[in-house]
Amino acid sequence: MDGLVDHETSTPGIAEGRLRPGGTSVAGSDIADDELESMRQLCGLLGDPQHAAPVILVTGTNGKGTVATLLTRLLMASGLTVGTTTSPDLGSVLQRVMLDDEPLEAEVLSEALEAVQLAAGALEAPPTRFEALIAAAYRSFADAAVEVMVVEVGMLGRSDATNVADAQVAVVTNIGRDHTPGGPGWEQQVAAAKAGIVRRESTVVLGGMDDELAAVIEAEGPERVVRVGHGLEVDGDQLAVGGHQAELRTEWGIHPEVFVSAFGSWVAPNALLAVAAAEAFFDRALDDEVIDEAFAGVRLRGRAEVLARQPLIILDSAHNPEAVMALADTLSTEFDVVGSRMAVVGLLVGRDPRLIAEALVQARLDSVILTSPPSPRAADLAEVVAAFTAAGLSVESVVDPETALARAMRHTEEEDLLVVAGSMTLLPLARDVIEAILEVDGRGSGQGPEPEFLEPD
Repeated sequence: MDGLVDHETSTPGIAEGRLRPGGTSVAGSDIADDELESMRQLCGLLGDPQHAAPVILVTGTNGKGTVATLLTRLLMASGLTVGTTTSPDLGSVLQRVMLDDEPLEAEVLSEALEAVQLAAGALEAPPTRFEALIAAAYRSFADAAVEVMVVEVGMLGRSDATNVADAQVAVVTNIGRDHTPGGPGWEQQVAAAKAGIVRRESTVVLGGMDDELAAVIEAEGPERVVRVGHGLEVDGDQLAVGGHQAELRTEWGIHPEVFVSAFGSWVAPNALLAVAAAEAFFDRALDDEVIDEAFAGVRLRGRAEVLARQPLIILDSAHNPEAVMALADTLSTEFDVVGSRMAVVGLLVGRDPRLIAEALVQARLDSVILTSPPSPRAADLAEVVAAFTAAGLSVESVVDPETALARAMRHTEEEDLLVVAGSMTLLPLARDVIEAILEVDGRGSGQGPEPEFLEPD
């Protein structure tokens, strides 16, 4: 795969929603009708594995990975064998192709990739790295005879490689400004691109969005639409020991006292979408016992993930203003520490550092270390520093991310909070560096008391 174009890490055009450097914008008016043709040919040479089992596609600017994880666990708790693919890498490429919520064995993924490589030889141009991985995931799921595939869309929807499958259920979590240059009508363009995962036989599950944007998606003519605010509701979301508890209402049933062992203001809304998607798949209400089993002990990697307790260390993949705003709210309202609050932040090109800095102010941080993520798409550090300083944050810059993380750990005591955010590409390195330091220092083992979580008003 190292020889393939990697649109998740290459710089040109990716922030503006271009599947290939120099290609057409998948959220613009210049979208090509045959953008998926090479992916269809590749899957055809593999025997069209994307049609081997029903597929649930999940797209959205934020939250789609969380929904995919929670949905996978709901389907497993219902007795099904589930293949799940998410993106991007949060450590190992194996973690983005899962069988029953466990990473695919290296040998299994390797065999599928070898089949993809062989088939790709018959194409006019090689696939991208993402296309190869999605084709391998579909092939692996077909070989494993899974009963349902949960597939997180990589970018937007209509022209994404995942969309060679026909979604029985299509989930759109929200519409935000990501992978688009903006400009007049960008919301409708993004909605139209995400709407591309909808088929006429699909049931569509929509998160919170304006009526005008929902209408863009509904215009695809799905068989059924269920929508937050129109049959889907979260009631009484409150903090509980170790997570969130809320009542979830769908068109199929009411589920009181649903507990999810995860933190973040987004947990209950995304749990609602996951439950609604599962119920849409079965066309019936889930038993409350099934939901309890699915959500107990769930781990959302890179999403307000508590890596250690003393000090309290949190990893979060927030990388756009909406996600950073949600993270800041979570840090401010759900966690409390006696000591200081520090962040290590690294941004990629295409993110507005001014908006992200302004969103992060709410987190009540004492200091921020700005660094360059380990990616060719790393933003200009001087521009990021200027934006964060203008927002009133106390900042210092350390170009090398490993050095920045080590510096943060040297200044973090047991009673402090440290959060790492800004780019998904920063998290795997952060996990490795921080865990190594904690092991040497003997800190963060989890033997101490739970961190103090703020009680709701």
